[in-house]
Amino acid sequence: SSINICRNGQSLFTGDILVGGNQITEALGNELGIPAEEAEMLKVNPGARGPRAEEIEEIIDRRIESAASDFNRQLSFFWSPSGADDGIDMILLSGGGAKIGGLAAELSEKTGLTCEIIDPFRALELGSSFERDYLRELAPTMAIALGLALRQPGDKIFPDA
Repeated sequence: SSINICRNGQSLFTGDILVGGNQITEALGNELGIPAEEAEMLKVNPGARGPRAEEIEEIIDRRIESAASDFNRQLSFFWSPSGADDGIDMILLSGGGAKIGGLAAELSEKTGLTCEIIDPFRALELGSSFERDYLRELAPTMAIALGLALRQPGDKIFPDA
């Protein structure tokens, strides 16, 4: 997973955490003795967990807690050396892992910051032919693609300071 802390449209800090959705899938596969495809399906579809639901949720919760702790550690690296007196206002999550139930709440609890799943479609006017629920489900995974699609020639040229 990647971290990018921005202020006023400028990136202040980037970093990586060696945790994410794949680690949850691997943990489910290893601890339950099931193939990766089945583990992925159980991770993203709580309704399919059946009689092992409690065990599956415990495995996922442990990984989420670990991810939130690692993320909080990364934030502490940013706060200390950068002298960021203004602090951080909020955390926006994107990507497939952002949809894992409980991740945003755990990050918020560990960091003390508001944590939300990004919706890159929120300011777009969409036609009635789009299924709103489907777009809401896709939103966190489409943030980068939509951002790239909205790019224009010359938008990365910065004026001389």
